[in-house]
Amino acid sequence: MVDRRTLRIAGWYGAAIVAVAAGAVAIRVWAPLGSGFVSVASLALVAVVLVMAGQAWRGTDEAAREAHKVAWFWGGSFGALATFTALATLHLFGVPRLEAIPFPPGARPGPLMWMMLGAAVLVLGQAVGYALVWAGWWLKRR
Repeated sequence: MVDRRTLRIAGWYGAAIVAVAAGAVAIRVWAPLGSGFVSVASLALVAVVLVMAGQAWRGTDEAAREAHKVAWFWGGSFGALATFTALATLHLFGVPRLEAIPFPPGARPGPLMWMMLGAAVLVLGQAVGYALVWAGWWLKRR
């Protein structure tokens, strides 16, 4: 028999999956209506994910919490530093320009698109740093 806690957690994950799917459909279907609707749908998705994260955090033991905190602090910081360093180095040494990035047909890469691309690259660098430190934490203590 499945206990209530497991059912509750599975329900939150199911709600998140439905919210992500609904967000993807909303962006494709209602994007022509304007960015306001997409923004509200995105905020609703963030709210659901935050509630899920809170639920998961309460059920996490102290060792796993400490691993996550250390990984986000050190891994995220050094991941951001490595990303900034890599982007500055690419810019200084004239590596092929970012204009070669294939954007969707008909999209004009304006300043906002470049800013969002930079933010995505930064978050990716932080996530890679987090994953490396998190894995190192557990390998060291096991």
